[in-house]
Amino acid sequence: MVGWYNGREARAPLPSDTGANGQMADEVHVAGGDSGRADLVELSVVLVATSNNPSIINPDFLTANEIVDKQRELQEDPVTTSVFAQVVYKGGLIVRADPERVMFVQSASGTSLNNVICPRTAEAYARAVPHVPYRAVGINPKLHVCLTDADRAKVATALDGRGAWWSYKDSEPEVQLKAIYPFSSRRIIVDVLGATRRQPDGQPSPGLLFQGNVHRDLQQTNSQGRVEALVAIVGNWESDVLDCRALADKFTSHAVRDLT
Repeated sequence: MVGWYNGREARAPLPSDTGANGQMADEVHVAGGDSGRADLVELSVVLVATSNNPSIINPDFLTANEIVDKQRELQEDPVTTSVFAQVVYKGGLIVRADPERVMFVQSASGTSLNNVICPRTAEAYARAVPHVPYRAVGINPKLHVCLTDADRAKVATALDGRGAWWSYKDSEPEVQLKAIYPFSSRRIIVDVLGATRRQPDGQPSPGLLFQGNVHRDLQQTNSQGRVEALVAIVGNWESDVLDCRALADKFTSHAVRDLT
């Protein structure tokens, strides 16, 4: 019988996790469109749960429990059903829920880190709804790197290798890369794909999009322990963003290096 492993022997111990190695959170660059630098364009915090109830998610509930500031205005009409709920606020904050998760999403384009509020919103929600059996937490940054034409060509070569499969019936594929980094306390997944971001002035900025997912399971069995662990994880979100940015920078600098 053949045993399959995802790039690592199952018996090998996972490496210890040192986090962002003491880097300061203000090193994360908010989207500005600088060539070759990873810009944070979106952040989401996902609370994975069993038997989650989306029907409680509505603007009145969120403001009454001080999860969202009552001064924050709605961008569009909220949706609240037993299987899906979504509340969209001006300023790029979205609260979304289904029976398996609650998501807190925020656009970070042109926003300073001090104004990234979705982690605090997620913490407030967990404290307000402590009875939900939360199972895991995801810190999910999206980072974009603007590239010159020459660097985009180098990245394309690094991704595809121009093998025999490169062209099929005169169609060339859009190549993506998924990297999974398992650690003892979390798993970092980064998807890399080509993407063009539109700047505030309307100009397109071609480059790479790095979609990060930093996943941690919650081991606690009682409600108080789960919420305390969840809040501690979410409170460290900047370190996770830094790690994803470091991976984005490493990939970009390696892919665009001059091999001549």
